[in-house]
Amino acid sequence: MYTLQLKTKLAYFCLVFIVLNTACNSSNDDDYTNIRLETIAQLPSILDGISGLSYFKNGSEWQLWGHNDSYRSPNIYRINPLSGEIIQTIEIEDDGNPFWNMDWEDMTDDENHIYIANTGNNMAGDRGANVENGRSDSLVIYKIAKSKIPASTTGKIENKDVEKIYFAYKEQTPPLSRQEPNDTEYDCEAIAYANGKIHLFTKNWKHSQTTHYELPIEAGTYVIEAIETIQLESYQLVTGADYKNNRLCLIGYSTGLQTFASVFDGLEASNFKLLQAKKRSNLAIGASWRFGQIESLAIKPNGDAIFANEKLIPPETFNNSPIPPALHSLKLSGL
Repeated sequence: MYTLQLKTKLAYFCLVFIVLNTACNSSNDDDYTNIRLETIAQLPSILDGISGLSYFKNGSEWQLWGHNDSYRSPNIYRINPLSGEIIQTIEIEDDGNPFWNMDWEDMTDDENHIYIANTGNNMAGDRGANVENGRSDSLVIYKIAKSKIPASTTGKIENKDVEKIYFAYKEQTPPLSRQEPNDTEYDCEAIAYANGKIHLFTKNWKHSQTTHYELPIEAGTYVIEAIETIQLESYQLVTGADYKNNRLCLIGYSTGLQTFASVFDGLEASNFKLLQAKKRSNLAIGASWRFGQIESLAIKPNGDAIFANEKLIPPETFNNSPIPPALHSLKLSGL
């Protein structure tokens, strides 16, 4: 999401919260399990816009990496998963395009690569238009070999080592007109890797749904078509995803600022459709003004999850102090 829109978004959410909160929760209480996050550690202020996490094996070592969104420095940060301290800061060198880090929203990985999603589209809803004509703000995922990540505390990945996967949504027919902020079906803040594909899950501002797309992992330009659309509860928006060991987790929040997670178990990589999952667990995590706006997650090797929240300045109505970015753990065993 764009931090510049945060106060406007929060004000809108709080206005609708009183009206919608009962409707969002009363008829679906039996479908949701209330669960509490355990805060691990506060994150440094440089990560106040953290929007992507990935927990992967690099060589023989498991590492937690994250990044910010919305025109902040184009860096990835290795984070100590116990203390929240930054271990490494690595710059992803740009190519001179002013939209290089327009809205980094999530990251994922396969055995040999990481993928960074420059796919946020909530400001005007018109990114991705005319992608085949090389429009500079096109939706793109950056592919980087893990072997290119320096071992030093600080470093740089050169632009020549960054592959670009450009795409547009088939259903989003150009030419597109600019829309009001937060009024599009084609925002995307959640990606995951499975079976040789990048899977994208939209943040649909118009309907209580997320649409699932898949994208090849080879550099190029693609027009992608919807695979399936999943119904969410009322006014829910997906902000992050991860997939490991046949488990997919989607996270997000409602317009009442209630955080949720949907966990899909028994989801085979070879038949990666959410409707084919053997079990879906819906988790109600709580109000965002208690622990911040959850924007990213990573599934650990043991199947549990690490979440991160952006810095959040609650509306004056709630008389709360700013909520700093932090890491949280969520036990998913036993679902």
